[in-house]
Formats: sequence, C-alpha cells, structure tokens
Amino acid sequence: ESLKHSMPAESKGAGKAKKASSSVQDNLKGEEVLQALVLADSFDKRFTPITLDRPRTLLPLVNVPLLNYTLEFLASGGVQEIFVFCCSHAQQIKDYISQSQWSRMSNLSVKTLTSQQCMSAGDALREVHSLGVINSDFVLVSGDLVSNMDLRTALAAHKARRDKDKNCIMSMVFKEAAPSHRTRSREDDTVVALDTLTHQLLYFDSDPKTRNVVLDASVFQDQMARIASTPSGPSGHQQAGGEQGLTGPISGGVSVRYDLIDCNIDICGPEVLFQFTDNFDYQDLRNDFLKTTMSSEILGHKIHTHIITGEYAARVKDLRTYNSVTKDIVHRWTYPLVPDNNFLPASAPGGTGNDLHTSYTYSRLMRYTEKGVKLSISCMIEEETVVGSGTHIGDLSTIRGSVIGRNCRIGERVSIRGSFLWDGVVVEDGAHITDSIVCGNAIISKGAIVPMGCVISFHVVVGQGRTLEPYTKLTMHEGEDADDDDTDRTVDIDLGPGGRGMRWIVRTEPTNILVPLRDPVTVYESEESEEEDDDEDDDVSKREDEEHKFTQEVTDTVRRGIKENHSLDNLALEINGLKFAYDKTFTDCINGILPGIFDHLLEVPAAQFLASSGAVLKRWGALLRKFLNSSDDQVDLIITLQEYSEKEGHNIFYTNFQALLHRMYEFDILEEEAILQWADEQMNADDKTLLKQCGKFLDWLKEAEEEDEDDKYVWISKIQACVDKLPQQ
Repeated sequence: ESLKHSMPAESKGAGKAKKASSSVQDNLKGEEVLQALVLADSFDKRFTPITLDRPRTLLPLVNVPLLNYTLEFLASGGVQEIFVFCCSHAQQIKDYISQSQWSRMSNLSVKTLTSQQCMSAGDALREVHSLGVINSDFVLVSGDLVSNMDLRTALAAHKARRDKDKNCIMSMVFKEAAPSHRTRSREDDTVVALDTLTHQLLYFDSDPKTRNVVLDASVFQDQMARIASTPSGPSGHQQAGGEQGLTGPISGGVSVRYDLIDCNIDICGPEVLFQFTDNFDYQDLRNDFLKTTMSSEILGHKIHTHIITGEYAARVKDLRTYNSVTKDIVHRWTYPLVPDNNFLPASAPGGTGNDLHTSYTYSRLMRYTEKGVKLSISCMIEEETVVGSGTHIGDLSTIRGSVIGRNCRIGERVSIRGSFLWDGVVVEDGAHITDSIVCGNAIISKGAIVPMGCVISFHVVVGQGRTLEPYTKLTMHEGEDADDDDTDRTVDIDLGPGGRGMRWIVRTEPTNILVPLRDPVTVYESEESEEEDDDEDDDVSKREDEEHKFTQEVTDTVRRGIKENHSLDNLALEINGLKFAYDKTFTDCINGILPGIFDHLLEVPAAQFLASSGAVLKRWGALLRKFLNSSDDQVDLIITLQEYSEKEGHNIFYTNFQALLHRMYEFDILEEEAILQWADEQMNADDKTLLKQCGKFLDWLKEAEEEDEDDKYVWISKIQACVDKLPQQ
C-alpha cells in the first residue's frame, strides 16, 4: 500500500498506514511493533546516467536488486513493519514491491511512502513525520545497504540506554575498518570521538576536506568529573582508554578514532523526526542534525554508537563501492547473503517480471551458475564469476571475475574481465570488456572493445569494431545544454557502425570511478580552486606515504626471508598478514615482493645476470604465483617489472626485459594470455621500446596461440561428430 504525498497527515495518510499495519499488530497481541524506515532515494548523482532509467535501489547487485539485501537485513533483525520512502522513480519501486514476495510475507509488512517534492533526506524525514506512521523507536537505513550484522544486539543496547535515559535518542552503527578499506567511499573521511565508558558520540566529521580535528573542552567535562569523583582523585594519573591509574582505577576516557566506517544504520527515537520538523533548515542527517544535536546543551539529547568488528555492513554509495561490495558477496564475506543460499523465496506460481527466485550452485574458485545456463564446450568460466539463468556463452569465450546477468547472449572469442553485465546484454563475437558496467539490453557489437571504467547504460549500442576510451559513460538520454561544469550534459560520440547513444559528461569527483586509474585519464571536467587542489594533494600524499610504508615492509620481509632461507609457505603467510593489516590488494603485495626478490641482482656482473636471475625465479617464483589470482594480476606484475626496470640504475633489468619475461613464462609465473594483454595495452604507450624488445617473443606466443586454437576447433569438431552419432534421446 502506498501513502501518497498529497494525503493530509492527520486523515487519509495516517489512517491508511495504521489500518495497513493492523494485521501485524493483531498477530503480536498488543506487543510493540518494531518499525524501520528505508530511504530509497540517495539524493545524489553518483550513479548517473544509469539512474536516469532506474532507481539505485533496484540496480542489480550480483543479479539481485539491491533493495532486497536491505529488506532481508531488516527482516532477519526482527523488524516487523518497513516503510520504504521513494522519490525518484517512485512508481518503479512501488510496482516492484507490490509484485514481489515482500508484499506477501505473513510476519512482515512492507509499504511504500512516496513524494515527488522531497529534495533531501531532511525533506523525506519531515514528510514521514507529517504522515504520522512512526510513533516509537525505529530503524533508519539507506536502501543501498548490505549487511549480515545481528541487528538485535544493537537494538537491545539502544533499548537499555533509553530505559535509563530518554535523552538517548539515537544509536549509530559503525564498522571497524582501516581508512583505506575497500568498502569505504572516498567521499567519506569519518573521524569520531567517543566516550569509552558510555559509547556516547562526542564528535563527528566525515568531510574529506577537513584537515584537522578540533575538540571543544566541554567534550572532556564528564570525563573530568568522573576522574574527580574516583577515590584516587585527580592524582590518579589516568591512562588513555580508562586503564589502571597509579593509585586506583579510573573509569572512562575519550577515544578519537579514524578506523570506523559509518554504516548509515541508525536506531532512532521519534524525537529525531520531531527535530527535523522543528528545524526546516536541516537537510542532511549527518551534517545538520548530528552536529547540531551534539553541540546543543538546551535539549540535552545524546547520540550513542554501536561498533561491529566481525560482521559485515556496507553501503553501495558509488561505483567504487558497487565493485567492492560485489566482490565481497562473491568472496562470501556477507554470508549468509551469498548467491548459492538463494535466500529470497520464490514468487507466486507462474512468476512475474519481478520473480526473485534464484537457483545458484557454488563450485570451487568462487564460481556461481544458475540453472538454465548454456555453455559451449570450449568456453572458459574462470574464478570469481557469477552467471545468471538463460545466458548463452559461445565457443572460446573467457569470463573471469565478472557477474553476468540473466538471458545474456555472449558470442565466440569474447573476453570479459572484472565486469558487470546486467540482464539481456548482447556481446557479439570477438568483443572485449574490461572492468566496466554494461546495463540491461545494451549491445556490444562484433570486435568492439570496452576498456576499464566504462559505464554503458540501458539500450546503448557500441558499434562494430569500435574501441571506447577508458572511463567513458554512455546513455540514450540527452542531457541539458549547459556551459558550466556543474551541470550534467551529453555530447555526441562516434560509436561506430550501427552504434547508438550519447556520451554522458558528469561533474563528479575523480573518486567515483569503478576501478582505480592506471593511466592519467581525465574522467571529469571542472575547474577546482587552488585550496581544493591543495587538499587533494594532501590526500594523495597521505595515500602515497601509506603505500610506500606497506611496500617497504613487504620488501624487507622478502629480503629477510631469502637471507634466512624461510619456506615459501611461511614467507607467504607473513606477507598475507601485512596485506590484511594494511587492507591491501594482491597487486600491492607484488609491488613489494618483486624488489625483494630482484634487488640483490643489481650487484651481479652482467655476464652472470641471466643465470642468476633464472636461479632466483626458479627458487622464489612460486612466491609470486601465490599472489597472482587472475590474468589481471599477471598483467600488473608485468607492469611492476616494467616500472622496476625503468628505474635509474636498473639498466641490467631494462636490457634483459624480454629474457626475464620469457623466464617467467617458462616457470609458469605468467601465462601467454597475460603477456599478450600487456602487449595490447602497450600499443597505446608513448614509449614502445620494451614492447619492441619483446617483439620476437610476442610473435612466437601469438603463433603458438593460433595453433592451440586450431587444435581446439579440431577437438570440438571430433566431439561434435561423436555426439551426432549418439541416439536421439
């Protein structure tokens, strides 16, 4: 049932909502119903141009609409009544819920509230308050949340605080994670100060432009009062975090933390809605309400925190976190919310357009396939891949680290790496897609190349043989005609024979990209102030310092391991420990391992270099293999070797680059596919010296690959001939 914006708060709207929830109330025999409010609109443009056609909450995440993860989290946490507040594409969300299994749950009521006039979260909360549907404590979340945390624990802690002090109006959930964690949006730079005894939030700032943390002296008043009231008095010499003093225990302290992610899971009292109604200038829950509430002494309201460590909670806030959360689901960090659990029940008999029933099975190397998938005998479904039902994949096509939706058609000799293809996508013979999103019913024509970071929106056609620029965004919509950099707009683009679509130019932060930049590609147009440039330089400098520290630690670990002749397994275990401590990738590990293996060869005489390097790779090459999980990782290794060889004083590596590449191939560290992929990328480089040096080796690999493919076709033909001779049944 929907409560429309036009309904008066005290009559139609409130009346319908209360009537709709009466069955839930009856079933609970008078017990208080736990309610939740889901903000289905993000009030930002981070997913444009995709969200011109579909709301973010209905975008597929591992082939399941994102909203389902949020609703499942709330349902498993004991919530009995959920209100989904919709603004943009409200009718799509209403239709989806009404036709899905969520509208037929016996122990859960899910209803939509709609408004076309709300421009911010503050407007949405004021509208909800005017409808009068929430009158007790409730859970407030965004519609792009994925979590497996135990919500009941946080609810119990909040209730206990409220029972003691009604001024404890809100509890926020934070997840412990490193500042560089993959699920932390680059636009979130959260710093908080907490009372270590009561878990009260004393300070909050998530603006990445804030350079310093300034705490008012009043933050420490309660702590000083507790210290003064202890038997030891102020002479107890309190240690940080409430440790034992010299003359006795002192409770509490102030903890300033930079290792927490704001999950946007808030347990609120109805006073939160009252505050938004009373303050029409409140637009944002964090920047307006939160900071004002903490600094106000008149109302006396308090906000507390609930910190999770071993559980999962993340928002799909932008393209980067879409990529990260998808990988976390595939890697099973979100268990039980994983594909093969098929956690969503089937729709009504006969199904609908919103039939959510899935039929995934899980196989080794994190591969998930649904029933009804048709795979040719020579295609390769490699690790970390999800394939939806009704999809056909042709001969000699390779898919790795990707999510393929339902009813896709993928031709022969297609390569798909690290990408997301939504339902109904067509990829014709010989096309290549890398680290990109291709939305529903788009077509990638024969021989077309979609490089890293591209977003191909719904129904776009990339023409035959067309190669796009990295980080291109395409749409069928025409944007506004505007000259300023603050307005989204479209421009004409040549999409090749049969191509259809426009290039979308969006004024956005460079952090909102699907995968990190490998090359200095311009992904947005704007003129930043000198102050903003300085802030960005500071951020870059900090990240570079952290990366340098990690790389150096890995390099030193490898050098020590080689010197002391550690076993490969023990050395890999040490490096993995550093990887998890710093929250780094396998490529980051390679950047440290390679110098650790090769540095001592700089002192070897030139005549002995090839023999010495071969011996090193034979003994320690297996260590590199332990951190190469995909073809892309192998390409990154070659790039790392290339950069290492180009350093000053590393001429011996530069002149023997082809020999090193050949040795890595011989010792099964690199595969021919990765070497040829690197060569293709180098075709666009300004300096092709190393590429030319490897010319004969590359020609030999290409000839060998063609012979292998010919052999495959002979093999396929023989098998097909045998199959044709079998009885019809």
